[in-house]
Amino acid sequence: MLVRWFWLFILALVLVTAGLYTKRVRTNAVVVAVPHGTPERVISTPREKPIVPTQSAEPKVQEQIEPEPEPEPEPMKEERVEEPELVVVAEPEVREFVVGPLIDILNKASNQASKQAASQAEKQSAELAASEPDSIETEHEEPEIEQVESEPTYELRSDGSFFVFATQSSVVGEGTIDLPFEVEWDTLRSVERTYNPKKGMDQLPDWLDLLDGKIVRIIGNTLVPVIATTTRELLVMKNPWDGCCIGVPPSPYDAIEVSLSHDVDFGSSAVGYGTVTGVFVLDPYVVDGWVLGLYMIDDATYRSGEGIAFPDF
Repeated sequence: MLVRWFWLFILALVLVTAGLYTKRVRTNAVVVAVPHGTPERVISTPREKPIVPTQSAEPKVQEQIEPEPEPEPEPMKEERVEEPELVVVAEPEVREFVVGPLIDILNKASNQASKQAASQAEKQSAELAASEPDSIETEHEEPEIEQVESEPTYELRSDGSFFVFATQSSVVGEGTIDLPFEVEWDTLRSVERTYNPKKGMDQLPDWLDLLDGKIVRIIGNTLVPVIATTTRELLVMKNPWDGCCIGVPPSPYDAIEVSLSHDVDFGSSAVGYGTVTGVFVLDPYVVDGWVLGLYMIDDATYRSGEGIAFPDF
């Protein structure tokens, strides 16, 4: 129905425009009075130049046109307003025979298209349903493949020591009080290659399990947290550091927190160098993916060594 009224409105506009155009043409036609004895002439439109027989007659025509009043627009009363109504009444009958079949054809085409789309969607859903079990099975099979035991990271020897493949170094000893494990800093530092939770690597190498809970011995630079007469806590590091500006600040991979079993007097200096022996504890301390601590040695003893010259910066 909306389409029918739209076309009725368009046809009415066309008829009104035609009526206005005829009205304009009729109003533009002006009857000009000429001298006695000269036949009357009608100027059809002001845009066209009037046909004048001679040059002498042209000024006389202008003089007579100026004083006379404009003729009354009588032709305007002859407008036929009823003509658009006669055409408008006949238009819906034409629309019923022309637009009706077109709408039916479009509806049939849309119904067929919707049926085809529904059938295609059903086929696709069936294909996806058939492929989902395979995909699920493959997703479950992948972890099983990944869970296969990886290559060992160390080689255990008959004398109790073991060889670390990552650093190509040996950790000698048996992990006892009489024969503690002798640990090198490069061996501990190598853990950084495989353990970095911030980057998604959260697996510690398995050779650390051989050290956890065993007696270890390590030599390094020491730093006490507070300068005091005696202390039972210190930090043993790979590189010398004064706790502020001199030296190389440690990382969790090359520094160990030490809890001593006896008091140690470092005098007026907070730094030192010596040997620490005690129970090795693997205790990762991670905050928001950042490793803040990793190694500890409890119930330890400290023996000062000859030391090395502190770097001069």
